[in-house]
Amino acid sequence: MEDRFLLFLLAHEFSPITLSPTARWLLLQIIQMYGGQEFCLTSAMSAKKFVFHDKKLQTTLNELQEHQIIVRGIGEKSCKEFVRIDIKMFGLWGSVKTIGDFEKERWFSKMMNHELPLKALFFHLVDTKLNDFYVHHLQHTKPILFGKIDFKTALVLMVLVRHSNQFGITNKCGIHKLKHKTGLSKDAIFRCIKTLEIHGVIRIRVDGVLSSKIIRVSNPFYMLNLSHEIWQEKATYGRYFIIQYPEPHSFEVQQVGGLLQFLESKKATLTRILTINDAYQVSVNLFTRMPDLIAPTKGLTIEMVKEDSSIPEHERFEYRFIIHLLSLFLEMPNDHDSSQWLRDLIEFFPQKNSKTHLNGVISLLGFLQCHLEQWCAQIYNDLSRAQALSRGGDSVDLHDLKKMAGRLQLNTLLKFAEDDPFETSDRIARSNSNLLSMLGLMMTLIAKNQLYPFLTYLGLNEQFSQFCIVPRHANQKQYACIFMPFPRQTSNQFTRIILDENSTLLSEQELLQDERHNHFFSESIQPSLKELQDFGLLPESCLTVDRFNISKKKTKVMA
Repeated sequence: MEDRFLLFLLAHEFSPITLSPTARWLLLQIIQMYGGQEFCLTSAMSAKKFVFHDKKLQTTLNELQEHQIIVRGIGEKSCKEFVRIDIKMFGLWGSVKTIGDFEKERWFSKMMNHELPLKALFFHLVDTKLNDFYVHHLQHTKPILFGKIDFKTALVLMVLVRHSNQFGITNKCGIHKLKHKTGLSKDAIFRCIKTLEIHGVIRIRVDGVLSSKIIRVSNPFYMLNLSHEIWQEKATYGRYFIIQYPEPHSFEVQQVGGLLQFLESKKATLTRILTINDAYQVSVNLFTRMPDLIAPTKGLTIEMVKEDSSIPEHERFEYRFIIHLLSLFLEMPNDHDSSQWLRDLIEFFPQKNSKTHLNGVISLLGFLQCHLEQWCAQIYNDLSRAQALSRGGDSVDLHDLKKMAGRLQLNTLLKFAEDDPFETSDRIARSNSNLLSMLGLMMTLIAKNQLYPFLTYLGLNEQFSQFCIVPRHANQKQYACIFMPFPRQTSNQFTRIILDENSTLLSEQELLQDERHNHFFSESIQPSLKELQDFGLLPESCLTVDRFNISKKKTKVMA
C-alpha cells in the first residue's frame, strides 16, 4: 500500500510540465491498478479498464513512453508489450537527487509527516475515488459522483488538497502551479474551479491581485469544504463561529491605511505634540489640538472587558495603539528605500473618485488582510496567548514577528530592506523592524476585533482547540468567521456571536453573575444556503450545502 502511495506522490510532484492532463490521469490509473509491477498493454480489456477509447488509450500510452515514464519490462515475458513505471525518471525531473531506497523513504516520510496535512483526503482522491470521476461525455450520464466531476476538475482538486493546511486553506496554488501540476490551460483551470465552487467543494476563493509596491505575490486564497460528501468517511466537521458586526466593518489594514494618510496630512502639528513623554498626556493633547482625529479613530477596536476595574483610563488599548502608531509614523526615514513600503501604503490609499480605482485598492488591502489574519491565528493558536488575549491584555509585537519570520515567509509577501553598500546594517535593521512593528499593530487590531469575541465566548463555553480565521473577500465586511475542526463530530455546528452598535459584546442573560457574560450574545443556528453565502462560508454560485448538485438541469460553467 505504501509503495503505491509513494508512486502517487512522486507522479503528482515530479511529472514533467509538458505532460498532458489525459496522460497524467492514465498514469494515476496505472499506479492504482498495478503500482510498480509490470503489466501488459495488449490486453483486450485495457481500454475498458482505463475507460479510454482504444485509439485515445494508445496515443496516451505513447506519450508516457516518450517521456520515459513507462518502459519495457526487464524480465522475459510471453507478451512483448509488458511495461512498467520507471520510478527513477521522477527523481530526474524533481528535487529528489537520488532515488535509492533510503532517499526515497526519507522523502516519503518527510512528505507524509510535515508537508501533506490533508494526506487522508489526497489519497482518498487518487486511490479510493479515482474511478468515480468521468473521463468522457458518455460517462457523464452514469451515476458516478452524480456525473458532475470530470477528471480535469479532479486534477485541480488534487493540487489544492496537496497544498492546503489542516484547515483546508492554501495560497500556494497560483495559476502557474496549477498549470504545471495538471497540464491544463488557464481557461480550463478556471472552469474547473468554477465547477468546484458550484458544488460547494471550495468554500471560499479570494482572488489574488496584481503585483504592486505593497504586495509581492498574487496567489489566490482557497478554502476547501472539508465536510463535503465527496470525502465520504474522510470528511472533517467542526465548529464555525460567525462574528456579526452591527454595521459594515472596515478591514483593519484599511483602517490603518486611512489613519496613516490622515496623520501624513497633519505631520507638522504631530511633531510638536509628541514632545511629551507621558502617553496619556500625549493623547489628551493630541485630541485637544486635533479634534478631527476623533473620527478616524472611532470604533478602531472592540471595547475590552477588564477583569480589574482599577486599570486607569490612560492605559486603555486605544491610547497605546495611537501612540505606538504615531511613533512608528514619525520614525520612518524619508530618505531610505527600506521604508518605502510604509510610504506606499499611505499614498496608495484611495484618493481618487474612480470606482474602478477604489475597488482595486480595497481588493489589495483586503488581500493583505487575508495574510495577516492567517498569521494572527497562528500566533493565538497557543493556549497561553489565547488566554491573555481573552483577558484583554495581549498584543502582537516585534518579538512575535521576528520569532515567526521564517515560518510566516514575510519576505515572499513584502519588500524588506536588503543589504545596501550605501547604508549601515543598523539602519537597515531599524527600518525592517519598523515594518514588522507596523504589521504587528495591524495584527493586534485583527486580534482585538475578531479573535477576542471568539476567545471570550470560547473561554466560557468550549474546550480550546486549533482554529483558523476563514479568508474573506474585500466586500465581506458584515461578518468574520472562525473555524475550529473537531474530527470526532459527525456534523458541523454554527454559533453566531452578535456585537452591538457600540462595538461591545451584547448581553445574553442579564441575571448571570459573571461580568463577561454581560458582554456578548450568542446563538446556535442552522444556516441556510443563502446565509452560508452571506457569512462567506460558501460561494455565491454554490447550489447545494455539502452535497453535489443533482438537478437534471444542466449547469453552465463559464471560464
